[in-house]
Amino acid sequence: MPDKEIMRYLFPITIYCFFVSATGFASFEDLGAGARAVGMGNAFTAVADDVNAMYYNPAGLAGLQIKEVQSSYVNLYQGLSDGSKMYEGSLGYANPIDKIGTFGINWQGRQMADFYKEDTIGIGYAKKISRFQVGLNLKLRQKSFSDNLWISANPVFGSLRQKSVYSYDLGLLYRLNAKINFGIFAADLNEPDAGLFSESKIPVLFRAGAAYSNNERKEFTAGMDLVSRENENRLQFGFEKWFFSRSFALRAGGGIGSSGYVEMDTGLGYRFFAGLPLQIDYAFVYPLSGLENIYTQRFALKMQFGSIEKTKAQQEKYFAEGLQDYESGNYSEAIEKFNDYLYLNPADMKARLLKARAGIELGILKKNKKAEEAKLEKKYKELYKIAKTAAKNKEYLKAVDYFSQIVESAPGKMGIVRRSAGNIENIKKNFTQHYAEGFSYWAKTDYKKAAEEWSLLLAVDPGNKEVREYIDKANAKLKEKELLEQTERERKNKFDACFNKGVESYEKKQYSLAVEKFEEAVILNPGDKIVAEYLGKAKAKQTVQKIEEDERSVREYYNNGVKYFNQGGYYDALFEFMGVLEIDPAHKAVRDYIAKIRAKIRSGKILQETVTPQGDTVDISSSNVEKLYNLGLLEYSEGNLEKAVSVWQKVLRFSPEHKKAKINLNRVEKELNTRK
Repeated sequence: MPDKEIMRYLFPITIYCFFVSATGFASFEDLGAGARAVGMGNAFTAVADDVNAMYYNPAGLAGLQIKEVQSSYVNLYQGLSDGSKMYEGSLGYANPIDKIGTFGINWQGRQMADFYKEDTIGIGYAKKISRFQVGLNLKLRQKSFSDNLWISANPVFGSLRQKSVYSYDLGLLYRLNAKINFGIFAADLNEPDAGLFSESKIPVLFRAGAAYSNNERKEFTAGMDLVSRENENRLQFGFEKWFFSRSFALRAGGGIGSSGYVEMDTGLGYRFFAGLPLQIDYAFVYPLSGLENIYTQRFALKMQFGSIEKTKAQQEKYFAEGLQDYESGNYSEAIEKFNDYLYLNPADMKARLLKARAGIELGILKKNKKAEEAKLEKKYKELYKIAKTAAKNKEYLKAVDYFSQIVESAPGKMGIVRRSAGNIENIKKNFTQHYAEGFSYWAKTDYKKAAEEWSLLLAVDPGNKEVREYIDKANAKLKEKELLEQTERERKNKFDACFNKGVESYEKKQYSLAVEKFEEAVILNPGDKIVAEYLGKAKAKQTVQKIEEDERSVREYYNNGVKYFNQGGYYDALFEFMGVLEIDPAHKAVRDYIAKIRAKIRSGKILQETVTPQGDTVDISSSNVEKLYNLGLLEYSEGNLEKAVSVWQKVLRFSPEHKKAKINLNRVEKELNTRK
């Protein structure tokens, strides 16, 4: 056999033996599976939340809600000086069955040039029991040597080329709470003998790990594993962070251990939705010990499919709550609920749009709130200054009145509230008995007794203008209170009528009328939680109705526009397409059709006669009105919105009942206002 042919096989064998010796095992080395877990430093024993659980901890299969399938391709140990190739591939499938458990099957194969190959085929099962998940794997492991020149010429092999053995794994996962998990896993518990010529057992591999996730959507997950095989021990750690509603992920991790083992891992993930939810994962593995400039790249494609009926009720609950919070102005809560919904149904564009709108509204709300707080703080500082001046001038009732307004109305976090309360206490210490008693009744809104108490002061000091002023205020407050009580009874009767009418309209699915009545009820009694809840529900229903009506209108306008376009009725088509843009200004297909109509009009040299009557009262023929109306459409198609408005206003002066001109004028004016 030529020397070159020998070296062709000898070099990769040497390299493989080098890497195998780094971990101390003869075959079926623990290199990880897929790309996601490897990108997290293989710290996946307590995470185990996808089809890769079969490799790291089969107990994790019990947590899957829908079917998953994954394939991966790995280019092992790239950068070898002789260009030798070592590959790994895998294919896995997991199928959860309600009330029974989750079944899985996978294959993992490695090949070194055309010399050596390892294959593992496994089936797994997992079941959830309270907070625990238990799982097991049954595996067929096979290694084989190719029938090449080097093997054939080597008397050691003889007729032996392959060896197959069976083994099994056990795993356990414990969910302490929604954020923290613990897991343990033991692989190849029976230590099968995979030796081809002499005994060579596959040693038991033990994994124990802990994982943390920040919420149910697992936007951030971190894990740490302790791995042990014979006398070799490793500490592996890593994390995963998702961005943009769990569509893009960054991962990093690594490990340290016996025999100088040091490794750095990074990874990326991207989820997209085109009919079926797909996820692409990539991992880069760089050993920091051993041969220099050697690295491994991993690619994996995962798909989720099948029925998700188990999450339907939860999806509907999250969406309804998010919509209700959005309509009620609770934008932070709405964003949280839409995030919960999108975690279960990431492809729903309606939820994504509502979440984006909630984010915009929240930003505006925070900005306005900050400006309002600054305005209030300035107001109360000025009031505090007036109160201090009154106290200095011994106008105690006036000072207490102003200080009390600050204490009762200013936000509690303002330091001025505490200072005002202290000033009130200081003034009270200096009050005479009648001052104090009168103020005590005033604070209880018993204005009649307050006036009586302060009246006693006039017997001692008849010329005290401040006392007379506050007696008059108490009498005025007394009249206001009596009037308020009468008004309150009237308000309650009106509130009851609005609320009952709102409930009646809601039950009849007349949501617009229900919203109107509930809003009137809220104005009459802003603190009523039942009305607020009904209003939120009615608005949510109204919003869904509006979205559905808009979708129907867009389809109708669009289909009519296409029909008129195909028939050569370009101006009629423009009218219909404008109806689409009124609802959906970004509708690309309609914009394209408008561009085609503009080109058709230009290429056909369709000219519009200009109508210039003398004065607005001159009557013109209906044909000229239509030409003038079409001229407006032409200006609109050219993007000259202001000119189109001017033309249609002129049409309405000559023909006030021109329906299409009215509609188009309203549409374009709305579009111009939106641009401002």
